[in-house]
Amino acid sequence: MKRALKFLGVFLGAAAFVFAMVIGLNYSGFKTLFENEAGMAEGSQYIENTYSLAGLADFVGEHPEWVSITSYNVNDPDSGIFYQENTPRALGATTNLFLLMEYVRQVEEGQLNPEEEISLQEIEKYALPEISENNHKKLIDTFEDGTAPLDEVVNAMLQNSDLVSADYLWFRLGEDNMRALMDTLAMPESAFPIPFSGMYMRINPSLNDTSDLKVIPFSTFADQAIQSARRLKDDPDFNEQVKEQFEEDRLSLTFMQER
Repeated sequence: MKRALKFLGVFLGAAAFVFAMVIGLNYSGFKTLFENEAGMAEGSQYIENTYSLAGLADFVGEHPEWVSITSYNVNDPDSGIFYQENTPRALGATTNLFLLMEYVRQVEEGQLNPEEEISLQEIEKYALPEISENNHKKLIDTFEDGTAPLDEVVNAMLQNSDLVSADYLWFRLGEDNMRALMDTLAMPESAFPIPFSGMYMRINPSLNDTSDLKVIPFSTFADQAIQSARRLKDDPDFNEQVKEQFEEDRLSLTFMQER
């Protein structure tokens, strides 16, 4: 009996130690999961029903307010499929395509050298802790010696949807050039692409007064986000302060509030 109790005690002690190690090393992840349980589960009821094309079509029919579709061959646009294509939607990292367009233009005109070696340290200025870190780690692998060609940075941005390299490229291309591009494209339904770091800083209630976010025009929000990102780039003390806050409490928002 004593031997059995001793074995049970050792087993429970070892299990408690392993459990504590797992929780301790991944505390921030578990904390985020439990604090955002509702947000993580939202929409899960639709997943199984959209595995097939028929199920996806049914989903579109039942929830048209959530869906827009644009699919066409650039060489034969008349053969395209369009559904609520002019309804504004959140683009997320899709806005990186605008950066790519301006990048190609500047390379073709000789304003940028795709072989220019870029310092990882310069790109890291825009890296916010707990924000899309996994995608950014894939970019870091490209920098074997602390530098990488500009073209590799752009490729990583596109392949990994890396927000950090996107912000670096945004400032390399220049705000005036990006505004000129959007004017040339004449796409009034598409909002002007802004630095992701600036956007996340602006919606963080620990860094800003966010009470007016629902009422200010997008142009004002964009200007404020750009100003914040530029300060993150140019002010080392501000950069350190912001990253400490994100490290401690990320966006200070739940996932549902963030969305």
